[in-house]
Amino acid sequence: MLPRLIRDLVYATTERGTLGLLIMPYGDDINIPGLDGRVRLSEEHSHIPRGESAWEISVGADCSKKAQDNYRKRTGRSNDVVPKHTTFVFVTPHVWREKDAWVERRKSEGHWLDVRVIDGITLSDWICGSPPVTARLFNDAAMSVDDIDDIDLCWKRGFGQAIHEFVSSSFLTDGRDEQCESLRKWLEVPRDDLTIVASSPLDVRLFVAAAIKQAREKPGENGFAQNVVFIRDRSARPRLQALHYPQIAMLSDPDLAADFQLPKLQCVHLIIPKISTSSAVRRTPTPRIGPVPGQIFLPPLRRGIVENELHRLRFKPEEASRIATDSQGNLESLLREIKNDF
Repeated sequence: MLPRLIRDLVYATTERGTLGLLIMPYGDDINIPGLDGRVRLSEEHSHIPRGESAWEISVGADCSKKAQDNYRKRTGRSNDVVPKHTTFVFVTPHVWREKDAWVERRKSEGHWLDVRVIDGITLSDWICGSPPVTARLFNDAAMSVDDIDDIDLCWKRGFGQAIHEFVSSSFLTDGRDEQCESLRKWLEVPRDDLTIVASSPLDVRLFVAAAIKQAREKPGENGFAQNVVFIRDRSARPRLQALHYPQIAMLSDPDLAADFQLPKLQCVHLIIPKISTSSAVRRTPTPRIGPVPGQIFLPPLRRGIVENELHRLRFKPEEASRIATDSQGNLESLLREIKNDF
């Protein structure tokens, strides 16, 4: 768990284009011989050394012994790094009160360009500076933060406990290729806020989550948009007021826009056109106009795409056709039907 946490923190708190290398195996890959991690960063950062760094990660309670053992093991060996040009970083989740003294002794030996320790206190500060990682940690622990979600929890809340694992991300992106590409480009360099025009806030949140999920499935893109957090209500504002690193907030309601004009925070805003209650015009299509800078117009879900997804979810053909027709491409209406029948 700790190597994945460090990997996610590196992705979530560095700007795209500044991270030249990140190798941080986790899960079944932690037994691969060699360093626990390697990072190459081209910017100044409060927790990650600029330039090349070699990382050793340990959960052992005896911090001094584990740090010294790892330091000796890596000093003098190639490990695919040149120590004189590389910073050695030791990570422990425990509070290590003697870390500064240990670091100074290792620096005085002159084997490495620099030596650093990230202990439990430093790690906690780093986590608090990344709301998306905070939300993921709570999600992994089967808990939730009252005011924010990560992508997986947004997906689970949107589709519901019963079906969220079975719905494909392509369901919300098929037929929306232009919108996906516009969102991806904005997420790479979010200089200004983005506005998405759609039939409902739920459609926007789940479309953004689906597009990011798909992007991360591509080779070399598993760190894509790790700095995105989904805001549920105004109570999240204090958590985001003093960010150290640029983050992206997906707002859940158009009325939240004024509350989250904050430093280092770019927002995805929503515009939900007013929909007539008349049954004859129950669905208001997204305006068919040319591209507008800073805006994405999200079209309704296509009937054929809805039917195909319902077939995949084991709905009978006649039931899938009825639900697709009745929902008229509106995601909230569709999900009401699915949750009733699933």
